[in-house]
Amino acid sequence: MKVTVRVEGLKECRDAIASLPSATQRSVMRRILVARGEPIKNMAKRLAPVDTGFLANTVRIQKNTGGGAGRAAFAATLAAGGSRSAAGSAARSANQAAKSGVEIFIGPNAGPREIVAEYGSRDRAPTPFMRPAWDAHKGTILNDVAKDLWEEIQKAIRRREKKAAKLAAAQGVEE
Repeated sequence: MKVTVRVEGLKECRDAIASLPSATQRSVMRRILVARGEPIKNMAKRLAPVDTGFLANTVRIQKNTGGGAGRAAFAATLAAGGSRSAAGSAARSANQAAKSGVEIFIGPNAGPREIVAEYGSRDRAPTPFMRPAWDAHKGTILNDVAKDLWEEIQKAIRRREKKAAKLAAAQGVEE
């Protein structure tokens, strides 16, 4: 199950975060998404069917680096009849786009046990645990991310200003 969430209408946050270096932007967003993903992860662990405890132990939060984006773009370009050089260019563009954004993954491994537990099979009824965890939190998560984003941006700006002041003071002492 892959869920994409897009927050729009946060012009002030966008303008403020744009003033930060790109690495800081990504780390700020990653911290917020991981913090807001914790309740979803914890609820999914509680809801996971307990036969051996294996399933609950596989639920995790991890950053998604977009590692497959380039391979998928390369394959799609070749399948559409493009040349290898065009496919390589598409792969590089897709990888660059994947690196500029921030995604996290919340859930279990994508193995057969996990899929059968969530969706069921011919022989087993489904025991959903990820969908109910997402459904319970999706209504508040966007507002929480927006609030946290503004707070984290302000902290990052204060840290940068403090670091710049410290550097300026050190340079003033040396001269």
